[in-house]
Amino acid sequence: MLKITPLLNNLITLSIVLLLLGIIFVNRVLIMLSLTPLLFMLLALLVGVPREITIKKLYPQEILLAGDSFTIEISIEIKRGLGTIVVFDLLPGEFELREGSNLKLLWKGFRPLKTTLRYRVRSTTAGYYQLNKPACEAYHFLHLKAPVNKAVSASQKIEIRPRVLEIKKIRDVTTKSKIPLPLGAVAKMGLPTLEFREMRQYQRGDPYKFINWKATARNTGGAYAAPLVNEYEKEGKKTVWLFLDHSSAMYFGANVENVFESALEAVNGFVDYYTKYDCRIALCTFNGAPFFIYPAAGKRQYYKILQELLRLKTRENDSSKERGEENGAEPEKPQTGKRATLRETVIRYKGYLYGNNPLCIVVTRINRENTSALDEGIRELMKYTSIRKESYSVMVVNIDGYDLAASTPSEKVAAEILRKRDRINTGGLKRGITWIDWNPTRSSFTTTLLRQVVRR
Repeated sequence: MLKITPLLNNLITLSIVLLLLGIIFVNRVLIMLSLTPLLFMLLALLVGVPREITIKKLYPQEILLAGDSFTIEISIEIKRGLGTIVVFDLLPGEFELREGSNLKLLWKGFRPLKTTLRYRVRSTTAGYYQLNKPACEAYHFLHLKAPVNKAVSASQKIEIRPRVLEIKKIRDVTTKSKIPLPLGAVAKMGLPTLEFREMRQYQRGDPYKFINWKATARNTGGAYAAPLVNEYEKEGKKTVWLFLDHSSAMYFGANVENVFESALEAVNGFVDYYTKYDCRIALCTFNGAPFFIYPAAGKRQYYKILQELLRLKTRENDSSKERGEENGAEPEKPQTGKRATLRETVIRYKGYLYGNNPLCIVVTRINRENTSALDEGIRELMKYTSIRKESYSVMVVNIDGYDLAASTPSEKVAAEILRKRDRINTGGLKRGITWIDWNPTRSSFTTTLLRQVVRR
């Protein structure tokens, strides 16, 4: 397809001018020269745009951890044509380019061209991401024809999960004991409660009253299939409640790294850690989009919470059906107007807190605006927890995000001033609870949790 370009206009104009001058001055040389641009243009049009382009992209694995680096490799093969080719692979804004380039400019000569575009990317934030399809644009060597676009038809959706606590790498028992555990003994063989856990096959020693006769009758395993029994939660399970701040202040920082991303890492680390201790874990948010996951134990509960955290990160507006029994979350209608504070959230779910002596963990970012509201929420939590070693079973993880937005020396000085101001304003909040100040730019959450837990 012929494309009207400035070069083509110049060639045609030059040919017409020479032809007119030759006719006016009756000069055969000028008339013959007027044919030269036209012949050059016709010869150039015989050469095609680079085509028969093959692009193959090697995708990483589908599940990665936040902060991991991976290599993306794109192979390009061009068989015919002459001209320039621009190959590009757009990345989501939450990804960081570490090595190489995702843009490459190629020249296709008379011989077939085969090359590879390779670069490394770091996954900085958790969530679900769709890796874009690599594409290229091929241009005529004189830009006399329309460019040709080529894109890969296949793409891949990857899941970036928050990092977990690397407790197994710490062998010092005294250091490990700094992480508080909820009150109550784990009783795997204790008395069953009325809280349904799962349905399984009958095992020797199971009480006959727990046999689910209706489910057993519907079982298609044959006449000799084992009966199905209902398994209930045992008494004595330790309970951990996680309260995640979802206010706009949690998105302080850059698009690649912000406070909320660090909060997801902290929550996911706690869930993984207490799941290994067979604790019942509940999760709810405050100061933002509300959701609540019922207290439960086991790996299934861990994956329920993990999927909900990833939905929060990508800001997907799930319907109430998707937030119901399918993922274990209590269906709630979206709130309009004022968001529920920590105290209002605790009061809403106080029926689940009574009598469990839970360990309550609040993950937030302290600033001058939310200090009083957080103080009221902590006092409300103390009503449902017990005192242990002259301290309530309440932990607050304060994520210091000032350094995430500070790059120049003057900005770092301002961040330190703001940090000291917040310490003065929050001095009264630390009494009687476990308080953790975490600066993600200076240390990992594992190191902070194991070395800097101090009771006030």
